[in-house]
Amino acid sequence: MNLKGEISVIKNDKAKVFIREKGLLTNLLDVAEHVGPLKTNDKVVVSFYGNTFTDGIISAKVKEG
Repeated sequence: MNLKGEISVIKNDKAKVFIREKGLLTNLLDVAEHVGPLKTNDKVVVSFYGNTFTDGIISAKVKEG
């Protein structure tokens, strides 16, 4: 499952993402190598493994504008 969210916390090459439509703050997630550097409030795509919101990866940075 893929969802769009916003970077909330960055810690040691991992980040937490706020998924507004679900009212959910993820666990610290790995960031795919190709995504590049992230900063707080960046819009991203999170790819979750299975049907839970506990395990996943930040798979893309959304370019706005």
